[in-house]
Amino acid sequence: MLRSFLFLISSFILISVKAQQIAEEEKTRILEQRIELIAEENEDEQLDYSHLTDLLDFYFDNPLNLNLASREELEELSLLSRGQIDALENHIENFGPLLNVYELQVIDEFDTYDYENLRPFIAVSKDLDRSAISLQSVKDLGKHEIFILSSRIVERQRGYQLQEGSEGEGTPYLGDPNRIYSRYRFRYKNNISIGLTGEKDPGEELFQGSQKTFDFSSGHLFWSYPGKINKIAIGDFQAQFGQGLTIWSGLAFGKSIDLTSLKRNPRGISAYASADENRFLRGFSVGGEFNSFSWTVFGSSKRIDANLVLGDTLNGEEPGLVFSSIQNSGFHRTENELFDKDAIRERHLGASLAFQKRNLEIGVLALHTEYEGEFQRNLQVYNQFDFNANQNLATGLHYDWTIRNFNLYGETTRSENGAFGTINGLLAALDPKLSLSALYRNFARDFQSILSNPTMESSRAINEKGLLLGLDYHPSREWNLSVYFDRFEFPWLRFLSDAPSQGQDAFVQLQWRPSRAFKTYLRYRKRIKAENVNDPLAIIDYPSDAERVNVRWHAEYKISPSVMLKNRIEWIQRDEEFQEREIGFLIYQDLNFQPLQSPWTIKLRYALFDTPSYDARLYAYESDLIYTFSIPAFSGTGTRWYAMCRYKFSRKIEFWIRLSQFAYQDQDTVLSGFNEISGNTRTDLRLMVRARF
Repeated sequence: MLRSFLFLISSFILISVKAQQIAEEEKTRILEQRIELIAEENEDEQLDYSHLTDLLDFYFDNPLNLNLASREELEELSLLSRGQIDALENHIENFGPLLNVYELQVIDEFDTYDYENLRPFIAVSKDLDRSAISLQSVKDLGKHEIFILSSRIVERQRGYQLQEGSEGEGTPYLGDPNRIYSRYRFRYKNNISIGLTGEKDPGEELFQGSQKTFDFSSGHLFWSYPGKINKIAIGDFQAQFGQGLTIWSGLAFGKSIDLTSLKRNPRGISAYASADENRFLRGFSVGGEFNSFSWTVFGSSKRIDANLVLGDTLNGEEPGLVFSSIQNSGFHRTENELFDKDAIRERHLGASLAFQKRNLEIGVLALHTEYEGEFQRNLQVYNQFDFNANQNLATGLHYDWTIRNFNLYGETTRSENGAFGTINGLLAALDPKLSLSALYRNFARDFQSILSNPTMESSRAINEKGLLLGLDYHPSREWNLSVYFDRFEFPWLRFLSDAPSQGQDAFVQLQWRPSRAFKTYLRYRKRIKAENVNDPLAIIDYPSDAERVNVRWHAEYKISPSVMLKNRIEWIQRDEEFQEREIGFLIYQDLNFQPLQSPWTIKLRYALFDTPSYDARLYAYESDLIYTFSIPAFSGTGTRWYAMCRYKFSRKIEFWIRLSQFAYQDQDTVLSGFNEISGNTRTDLRLMVRARF
């Protein structure tokens, strides 16, 4: 009898552990899939996606109760479209609270894969009352997280060699080559967040010389609870409203295969816990709601990096503070970079008022920005309409309306100089198997909005018109076809384009997923954008179309519950007038090994690449340490590999290590400037310890 009882208990424990590991594996898969989906289209190695990691990691540990979740929480999850949220709310209104999570599959807007992606982060409970916040519940249910991450390039770089005594070659890096990133965060459900973050970049000093503490320090207190006053943020925070044209701090994504991501899902005010030194606000915010209205006010004041210049003496008076540009690199490694650190003060004062009535939201936004000193940009013909003052007022109107299977949304903003920007979109479920997306934007050449970050082709909302049309077709459970075509134009000159120009972006992807264990897709993308040609006989520069064509085949499959393989072959062709055609490729093989009932997780990749130049570069997302991201650019000829290992000492403590290397066949040096490495390899080492309790 006792033996049978012990057998049952041990079996239950093993099943629970196995289920937990499978759930964590699914969380990691969904998170990486989501980031890869948007990261490769942005083609930016420096973007910080830790907010998305934070979000899904939190909801994995604290599943969102669908019967109790607010619309804001559902949007914050970032895995649901507005149409799916409306369909869920209509289902609950018509049939009552969900009985279990499987009931999602009877709602037309949710297919099997939507359910699978949501399952690790949602729950259903019959308890429809939000428990009040008490000191005891905060103490018992609150969760702490501490991690320390260290990374560095293994090879010796030129900036650190100069530190040993070379002369006449410029200012060396003052600190060591290690990057240190540490964070503490306490969270109680979605109601309370307290966080402290410290970071130093490679080459920066730490606890000595110019840096008596971390080069970048951040902290926040955040409280949220339904009521007339429902949000309070003190310290560092994010502000995201409308479609990002008037107010949107922090990360936002551009075009991707996920056509629903064209639409911004604003979170309003949220806590900031990233190490990005620019994309945040610092100060206070208060928000609330009354009847069908919601409101938010916030103020931010922080010092930022700027390139200071010597002003002219006027009427015998000493010159004031003058700067020619705002620096966003976040690096303070040399004397010159330290001179620009915290050079000026940036102030923002913003407000939002929105009317919400079930399927309709209309809101107004205002953002006043002021800089210390005088902004005197080095104006040229192409950038003569850029912001070049010390203050700006942007006012906007945004809307979001769902009627039956159609969702209309948009935002129009006026900057202080009288220029306008507008963005308007449509999401339509034409059939359970077919959906349509359309996005139109028009940003005047002199439109100026400091915290603007809408969906666009350029990196800034200025001097752009465009119309994007997309289709997403699910003819069956196994097949999915995604298509979009974006036609855009730039009515005024741009950097490296000395005349008005236009371009296009065409994308087609066919995916086949016959089972959960196997997925493959074929992708074709053609982009045309004008650039100044290298014509030795031309008297003046003029733009001509540069064409890039990418073809990708990707497959991933589980050969056992513990082993997954991924393969990719990508080919690129680039054509430009007066230049030889460039053709390149990238091939890689992944091996992910995660034995059940084992504390080990191992991920490996080996890649071969050959591209003629940086203009013909290719990008590939890589698995990395949590809160750290790698989307390297492949250019030149060579190989790349990485090996990453995670070991869980317990449910509370885990250790990560990652080693990666580029080995080039066509280069004797890697990188440039003070970062230059003598040799043909670049090796990166990253270590992290994380504790959660």
